[in-house]
Amino acid sequence: MRTISISIFALLISFTGCKKDSDNTVETMKGLYDYMHFERAGGGQKDFDLYATNDSNKLKVIVSKYNFRDTTIQIILDRSSDNAIYFSDFNKALDNKIQLDGDFTQSTLLTGTWSYIYFVSNNNQTEVKNVDLRNSLLYFEQIVESKIK
Repeated sequence: MRTISISIFALLISFTGCKKDSDNTVETMKGLYDYMHFERAGGGQKDFDLYATNDSNKLKVIVSKYNFRDTTIQIILDRSSDNAIYFSDFNKALDNKIQLDGDFTQSTLLTGTWSYIYFVSNNNQTEVKNVDLRNSLLYFEQIVESKIK
């Protein structure tokens, strides 16, 4: 009986002593919203989701469509002094600390290109209609485009 107790105790200590190797692991985090969904319809079609991660200096992008083709591309974006404002706006929107609603309306022309930005929570999408926030978040389309090419 004593040997079994010692063995169980030793096993418990060995399990609690283990630590996860997270050198290249980037886990997604969420605020009020789970992630941002970006969709470009028409010319230059693309679809991607943008996630906060456990490292506040990194965002994770998963591209699901690009130029009318299904794809799966994962990109990690690093915060820098050049893009800090965009990271900040994204995180504020994710945590509902900035208003998503606003005056923006999509063009109703039959031809062209349209961009849609949504924040998603529990599979429910809320479209970003705040013009200033949309303009800031459009940065992520440009950086994703540059990383794919």
